[in-house]
Amino acid sequence: MLAITLHEPWATLIARGDKAIETRGWTTRYRGPLAIHASKSDKYVDMWPDLWFDADRNAPVPPPPSYWPHGEVIAIVDLVGVQPTESLKPSAKEKAFGDFSPGRFGWLLQNVRPVVPGVMCRGMRMLWMVPSETKQELKARLCEVAGGGR
Repeated sequence: MLAITLHEPWATLIARGDKAIETRGWTTRYRGPLAIHASKSDKYVDMWPDLWFDADRNAPVPPPPSYWPHGEVIAIVDLVGVQPTESLKPSAKEKAFGDFSPGRFGWLLQNVRPVVPGVMCRGMRMLWMVPSETKQELKARLCEVAGGGR
């Protein structure tokens, strides 16, 4: 299984199902399960109120900085496609949560499976392979959520 490390608040937006298009400056041929890893950095968390307000002016007050997970896999999604941003027609909410500038790519995400609590592991740049021990823990957590036990 491959993973991508994202800064907060974008990792949690995906894990909550609020963001279905991750915009990147690069593409990939990979399709399949993708672990969403929340970066240890909190340098963008302060952007959350503005992002939230741009997406939904009637939304409740955003969570405090202590809410955001860091350094852990918080969801598994299916990467089902990648398209140039010019060919996409994102909703207002998606526009607020991504950079749809020309020349970028929209990674289309479906079938969000939150991992609660998250599984701690070290993240990396670009796409990276989930370590086997982390993958085993993720499978166990997903089975527990689905009611399948271990």
